[in-house]
Amino acid sequence: MMQNMKRQISSTIDMVLVSFDKQLQLKSTCELMCDPIHLLTPKARVALLEYLNELIGKYMERGSPFNSKEVKQTVMKMFSWMSDQRVGQMITPFGEAVLCSLFALNAADFRNSSTSSTLTIAIGRIVFCRVMVIMETTSNTNSSNNNMHNLSTMFAPT
Repeated sequence: MMQNMKRQISSTIDMVLVSFDKQLQLKSTCELMCDPIHLLTPKARVALLEYLNELIGKYMERGSPFNSKEVKQTVMKMFSWMSDQRVGQMITPFGEAVLCSLFALNAADFRNSSTSSTLTIAIGRIVFCRVMVIMETTSNTNSSNNNMHNLSTMFAPT
């Protein structure tokens, strides 16, 4: 895609994010992601997850409620996309970013959700994996290896 076209698309998306009601955008995007009629290509899935992450992370106020059936369905849809063997590797980082943004937006909704155990396990695994990567890249001494082993036994997914 030409650079000029990318800039125009980006500015249009920014205008949409700024101009329209954030809760309505969240609901509409979730409905689109779960609509069985729209079969999304992997690149379209990534683009929607990027949009959703930007909406949640940059434009919604902290503490905004998101505990709705559309969001719950979307989270479950994201899990199915991330577990797809064909495209899961491409989608997983973007799905994880959305989950982390949702958690940062309103952690209380994770506890109040009917899917809270699934969400808590997912967030725990994401955080665990990211901590392990950070520790592996910074471990140079035996003490940091010991710390990594202690963390891995405490927080390892079951």
